[in-house]
Amino acid sequence: MIRINYSLILLSVILVFSACSKNHIHYQKSELNWKEAQPSPSSELLYSLYLIGDAGDDTLNSRYVINGAERQIAQGDEEESGVVFLGDNIYPKGLRKKNSKYRKEDETRLNIQLDAVKDFNGDVVFIPGNHDWDRQGEEGLKNIKRQEEYVQDYLDRGNVFLPSHGCPGPEVV
Repeated sequence: MIRINYSLILLSVILVFSACSKNHIHYQKSELNWKEAQPSPSSELLYSLYLIGDAGDDTLNSRYVINGAERQIAQGDEEESGVVFLGDNIYPKGLRKKNSKYRKEDETRLNIQLDAVKDFNGDVVFIPGNHDWDRQGEEGLKNIKRQEEYVQDYLDRGNVFLPSHGCPGPEVV
C-alpha cells in the first residue's frame, strides 16, 4: 500500500504555481516610457468614458463620488462621452420587491446614480454586480429584472441595462 505524504504534495503544488507567477509588470518595448509620453498637441479627444463602481454602497459616500463624477462629466462634451456604472448599484441585495420594507432605501441608493445621468446626453450603461444579484441568492434574477425595469423606466432612454434580462452576453454597444 502506497502512503501519500500530503505535505509533500501541497509543497509541490505551491512550488509549481509560484514558478508561474510574475513579480513585476511587463511592458511592450515601445511602451516602456508611457509615464513620460504626452499626446501630441494636435491630438483630438475622441471620446471620454467615465467608469463608476460600487456607487450603491453607502448613500453619503455615493453622493460624494457621484457629485465628483457629475463635475467631471459637465466639463466635457456630453455628445462624445459615456458613463458606465460597473455594478453593485444597490447594496446589499439589489432592488427588492415593492412591498419590502427595504424598497425605499434601495430606490434612494439607485436614484442618486440615476439623477446624475437623467439629463446627460451621452451614453449611459448600468451593469449589475454581485450585490445587485442578491449576492447570488435565490432572489437574484428577480432583483436584476426589477432593477433593469426601474432603471430604464426612470431614465426613459431605451436599453441602458446590460446584459438585458439578466442573461449573459455578449452585448454589443
